[in-house]
Amino acid sequence: MDFDDGTFDVIWCESAIFFFGFEKGLKEWRKFLKKGGYMVLSDLVWLKDNPPDEVKKHWDDEYPLMKKNEENIVIVKNLQYKLIDSFILKKEDCWNCYSLLEKSIVELREKFATNPKILDFLEINQREIDIFRKYSEYYGFAFYIMQN
Repeated sequence: MDFDDGTFDVIWCESAIFFFGFEKGLKEWRKFLKKGGYMVLSDLVWLKDNPPDEVKKHWDDEYPLMKKNEENIVIVKNLQYKLIDSFILKKEDCWNCYSLLEKSIVELREKFATNPKILDFLEINQREIDIFRKYSEYYGFAFYIMQN
């Protein structure tokens, strides 16, 4: 990212730090925060050990760096952020987002029925919804509020 160091009072990132990985994102983005600034983000986390093969394979392919919430908290503390709060989002709150996404997927499939690239992208998103529907007790979204 092309920002000057110390640019932001707050960096807010919902469900996108997986592009970097939790630890790498916290390390690389810190320079953009002002002293005393806040990093607020959500990330996928494992909620139970030994998930079924289908969900494990899906997330090994999509987000192999996914950890348990407790492991992410250790990373936050090791990087010397001040952890203000961390909590697991309720399954119902996740479904509020997923249900809107699923509705959009249906509409977009019709609109882009002749565009294979978009249809492939929509299928990836539908697969994530289907996996969550079957295995949400094994993983979810954790929310973190920390200070630089």
